[in-house]
Amino acid sequence: MIVKLGYGPSDLSVANSLINAYGFFEKFESFSRIFNDMPMRDVVSWTSMIQACNQSKRHGESMELLSKMQFEEGLKPNALTVVSVLPACAFFASLKKGQAIHAFVMRNGLNSNVVVVAALISMYSQCGEPGNALVVFNALEGARNVVVWTSMIEGLSMNGRFDEAMRLFEAMQVKPNRITLVAVLSACSHGGLLVEG
Repeated sequence: MIVKLGYGPSDLSVANSLINAYGFFEKFESFSRIFNDMPMRDVVSWTSMIQACNQSKRHGESMELLSKMQFEEGLKPNALTVVSVLPACAFFASLKKGQAIHAFVMRNGLNSNVVVVAALISMYSQCGEPGNALVVFNALEGARNVVVWTSMIEGLSMNGRFDEAMRLFEAMQVKPNRITLVAVLSACSHGGLLVEG
């Protein structure tokens, strides 16, 4: 239908939207074809493709795309690109790649973006590095929102640091949401802290 109307891979915003739509439905061949047929790509195109690959459980491709974006196309990832590729690092427990992305975040001033910080905390936690997650969490200090607090509580809990997760919840400086409460209850359940729960 879109092609019949005269739109296609050469229309950047339409192509980016199609990549997102096909990615949502995990139609790898379709979104790959659109991406490959695009005569010009921007940061949004690459980020959409990275997200689509992760959505389709093709985490290796998403990490390769980040490298191609930077080194073949000469495009600089933005905050959304970083947030989009970190789950692939976590999936492969690729601490080295995650640390390289963290270094990029620091060099480019993205370390005050709460969404980026929450994604870094999650990546470090899933790679079994809650200490590094705490370093990222503590560096943010005053700007922490409920997503950042919850990411850190979940990260401590998934790494067996249940008492620490509970102490962090008690020190939380923002109103918890439902996801926070689920994380706390999970920490209580797995940590044998039934009275606290």
